Amino acid sequence: MSTKIILVLDEAAVLRVVGGPDVMREQLAHLAAMAAQPHVTIQVLRLDAGAHPGTTREITILAFPGLVAPDVVYQRGGAEVGTHDLRRAQWRISSHSANGSTCVQVARNLPGIVAVRDSKDPSGAALVFTPEDWRAFIAQLRAGQSVA
Repeated sequence: MSTKIILVLDEAAVLRVVGGPDVMREQLAHLAAMAAQPHVTIQVLRLDAGAHPGTTREITILAFPGLVAPDVVYQRGGAEVGTHDLRRAQWRISSHSANGSTCVQVARNLPGIVAVRDSKDPSGAALVFTPEDWRAFIAQLRAGQSVA
């Protein structure tokens, strides 16, 4: 299974000329070439759509088709996302990991947060939940409900 890429651009990013007409022509040609690939979809959010949270920060949705794991949304930037010092995190393998193949590690010892990371990439990014959100997430998993 190949990676599927769906990109949503703000129309202003396409209309605003940055670097001159030649640079814009090259940028648009690159977008058209990328959109021609079968695993890439490019959409434009129209200006008349009004304010949209996706226009002020990057949003990444990780989907795990065929796995027990739910989809995950990651927002980069914006006031809601902060930096957390995870050096004192005490990581343990989650009891929700399936046969060790999709292991996640959870750190619950940090004040005010629950951190989650991929055990196969311990130096990579970690998702951070409030303890209340983590409890609600686990309750939904236990109830067999979708958490997307």
